[in-house]
This record gives sequence, structure tokens and C-alpha cells, in this order.
Amino acid sequence: MSILNVSDKVQFDNSLVRIQYHNHLPYSSNSCNNSDEIHDGTVDKDSKLSANPIAHMFSEVRFECGGNVIDRVRNPGIASTLKNLCSLTRSEYYHASNAGFEYPNVKVNENTGDFDFCVPLKYFLRFAEDYNKILINLRQELVLVRSNSDKNVIESLLPNVTITINKIVWKVPHVSVADVERLKLLEYIEQGIELDMGFRSFDLHEYPSLPKNRQHTWTIKTSTQLEKPRYFILGFQINGKDNPLRSASQFDHCNLTDMKVFLNSEKYPYEALNLNFKTGQIAVLYEM
Repeated sequence: MSILNVSDKVQFDNSLVRIQYHNHLPYSSNSCNNSDEIHDGTVDKDSKLSANPIAHMFSEVRFECGGNVIDRVRNPGIASTLKNLCSLTRSEYYHASNAGFEYPNVKVNENTGDFDFCVPLKYFLRFAEDYNKILINLRQELVLVRSNSDKNVIESLLPNVTITINKIVWKVPHVSVADVERLKLLEYIEQGIELDMGFRSFDLHEYPSLPKNRQHTWTIKTSTQLEKPRYFILGFQINGKDNPLRSASQFDHCNLTDMKVFLNSEKYPYEALNLNFKTGQIAVLYEM
């Protein structure tokens, strides 16, 4: 038993010398306007920011290594909101307020309308959440494509409210390793060994307008065997898109009574849910 090995020596891990975060500015540092490809900024002080506003500012986020697209997500506002609502723990949710993930509205400076957020990349891309290895001698690029409008970012009764992004910075960790570990890593580079980068990714599918009948079947494209879907998140919105009178990060239950998902030839859930939002009979759905 390990509790009896009183003669064991204390071991120290000195393989990592230090980790420092360096700031990287975008190429288009002088242009962060709508539809630009590129966090502090300014919003009209009489307006409010929707929950998860930084994600709604962009229509696409992608990460590239060596000129190859590793991971990407379109409409990150909806995609990251759905994912984080289902996966963040209570303590992670409180910490996420520093990234602007706060309900029902995000606090800004009441006098000036200034805001400042620090958003972990894992909120946008699952690559940054799952893959925890260092990247060696690879050109890395983070591409952010600004949305063509800020209607999903702002809640305001005023027309033509705008958001100004004064500065955006990508903070990248630079890892320094001990000499012994450096020699091992140099061998990988000299031998040209290909390294696998395994991670989960999420894809967003939107159905723009549901029919008014009580039942509807929605068929989504199939994936390759390598990208077999593992999880499914469903959300409904009523007048939530491009509507500054309502938060784009809030969803509606639409009096849902039952749902079935056929995922990889399996049916989930096996039995009917028999939901009733009017009486609060939703515990099974919440547990799922």
C-alpha cells in the first residue's frame, strides 16, 4: 500500500520552466467594424448588452495552424451560448461573467458605456477546450469575422445604436521547457513526425422558420465516420434574431411536449417525455 512507503522520495516536475502570456494584435488593428475580418469597447450608455455579447459580435470564428483550418464555428453567438448553458458548472458560470456571459444583461459602465471582457477561446472552439498539448513551430492564426450588424449584441429601444471596438488582443501562452524536454521536442521536428490533434467540435444548424403544425421532422446532414456526432442540443427562439428589443441569448420553450432524436441509428430518449411547461413537468428534460 502506498501509505506504507514512507521511504519514497519527493519528486519535482521541472520539465516546464515558465508559461507567459504574450499579446498578439490583429492584422486589421485599425478596422474592427461590421463585416471586417479581424476587448474593450464602447456601447451607447442608454443601451444594454445581451448575454454573451462578444460571441454575437462575430459571424464566424476559426483557428488555423500552418495554413490549415483546425476548428471553426459559424454564428458563435448562438452556438457558444447553447453549449455553455448546458456544460458550465455553477462556479464556472460565475467566472464566465468576466467574459460577458451573464444573464439577463451584461453590466457596462453606466456613465460612459465602456466595457472590457476577457473571453477564453474554449468558449468559442472545442479545440481550445479539449486539446491541451503545446504546438511546436507552427504558424497559428485566429480569424474573427465581424457580423454585418450589432442587432444581436444590443438590447435597446433606441434606433441605430452602434458598438465601437476600441481594441482587441489575442493572449497566447508561450511555454518554455527544460533542456531535456527541448531535445525530445526537437527530435519530433527533425523526424517530421505527424501528431494527432484529437478534439470535439460543434456545428450549428438553423431552421429559419418552423411550420405552425404541432409536429415537425427535421433532417440534418450526416457526417463521416470520423466526425460521428455524439451530443445534440436543441433550442427555440421567438423573434430573437436581429431584434434589438430582445436578447439574442435567450431561448423559449414554445410549450414543447415531446421530442425524439435519431442519432447514429439510435433513438433518444427511448420513451415519451410528456412535458408540460405550464405545470412545471420538465424535470426529466432538465436532467437530460
